Amino acid sequence: MKKNEKIIIFIILILIGILLTYLFYNQAIDNFESDFAIQLSENASEYSITKIIYCFINKYLGGKIGIAVFLSLVSITSIILTKVILKEYDKSSSEFLQWIYAILLNFCIAIYVPLVHNMFYIGLQTGNLWHNSTYICMKPLGLLAIILYLKLQKQYLQKIEIKYYILFCLTLILVNAVKPSFIVTFAPAMLIYLIIDFFKNIKDRSKIRNIIIFGCAVLISLPILIYQNSVLFGTDSENKITIGCMSILKLYHKYPLISLIQSAAFPLFVLITNWKTIIKDRKYSFILTINIFGLAEYLFLQETGERFRYANFSWQYYFTLALAFIFSIIIINNRKKEEKDNNKIYYIVCYILLGLHILSGIIYFTRLLMGYMYY
Repeated sequence: MKKNEKIIIFIILILIGILLTYLFYNQAIDNFESDFAIQLSENASEYSITKIIYCFINKYLGGKIGIAVFLSLVSITSIILTKVILKEYDKSSSEFLQWIYAILLNFCIAIYVPLVHNMFYIGLQTGNLWHNSTYICMKPLGLLAIILYLKLQKQYLQKIEIKYYILFCLTLILVNAVKPSFIVTFAPAMLIYLIIDFFKNIKDRSKIRNIIIFGCAVLISLPILIYQNSVLFGTDSENKITIGCMSILKLYHKYPLISLIQSAAFPLFVLITNWKTIIKDRKYSFILTINIFGLAEYLFLQETGERFRYANFSWQYYFTLALAFIFSIIIINNRKKEEKDNNKIYYIVCYILLGLHILSGIIYFTRLLMGYMYY
């Protein structure tokens, strides 16, 4: 990048960091409504490692201001890791434009259509939110896990790079310790591709060995889920997991199918118009697969008891949806370069849809800074 471009990006990131610190601090002191004050309280569930981190920062590193700064840095890290993904796979955009995309993609939410549904968040699905600290902390770790997985899976049948494999294992352990929502979509999707590779290479012992080793990265991280399950769904708890059919979504949105379209209009359009490309390319098809798992869990799993209305099976779909936006812009940009496609109307529609998601997100973020409820 040119020097002036670097300065522009640096200023934007600093400004975002300041605004996020302001937002998170007001949430921490319960001045702005969020889940944050509850998650900081002594009565908060101990299923997440974030509680330990918050207690340490609160005692030794500046109290609630320190926690707000920490969450701000975590959110900036999500932007940086989004840029890492774009740099690796977007072969058409300049580095400056990749930074702009990375920033804007981290503000995308569902398209706000007040005549249909007058909420920005409740009843909709979004990969970018600012009121739940465990999700905010899970997001960059999930992005890092995806980056490492895609890097390893390119050549793991021939060779597993030890340093990246160890980092992958540690990342999965840590992301599970923060929030179990990531692994419940990632693990089954990874398993499907391991099974496919297993049957393709069933006569090659060295490749079968590598498939088993690669899969063990997930197994190593799973014991944490056993502890979390005991905390959230212990034998004495009335909270259970049951099967439903859009039960939670129907509570909060009059038109559930419209809700799904509002929330994923851009990636849905890209999916429909680039189906063959997505199916043939493993990285794209993997992102599609985890989105299918995320959406299915969101629509058909629910909790009973006091947690019924919390919609806790939404978090995994929120994250996979964030990935869908990132890889959708990669697909569009690469298509434009590789095929030299001159269909201007098609790209105008793509960028209008993306722009509506971004505009809704910026309006929503501005409202949060002004103290409006996150609903």
